[in-house]
Amino acid sequence: MKEFIPKTMFDLESTDKLKHLFKPLSSEEVTCLLEWMQDMHWPVSHPISNYFYTRVGTIHQELEVVFQGQDNEWKWNLMKFLILGNPNFRANEKLLTIFHRIRDNPTPDEKVEELDELCREYLSSVT
Repeated sequence: MKEFIPKTMFDLESTDKLKHLFKPLSSEEVTCLLEWMQDMHWPVSHPISNYFYTRVGTIHQELEVVFQGQDNEWKWNLMKFLILGNPNFRANEKLLTIFHRIRDNPTPDEKVEELDELCREYLSSVT
């Protein structure tokens, strides 16, 4: 495993290495890091969020996979910490389609997590 990918939720030594990482990440590496954003109470989640904040435009494919999945807390975290209000993020067509679906026809669980409202907020900011 790469030295910048945390081994535990407390592995801030690994996430500190992200500050000095300038090479593009593979899709697998991006996915491994994004998984640590499933719970924003984990100490490693915020350094990872900070890392992706300015690079969010390069991870559309990995975001699509998450937003097509069932982990609504993870989707919420990504919306709040990477997407909403981030001038570095512009949804591609596939993500726009997903966000429209969540806004217009959320699953009951997406509704509980208020993902429909977050998608509405994002979509109103880009129109």
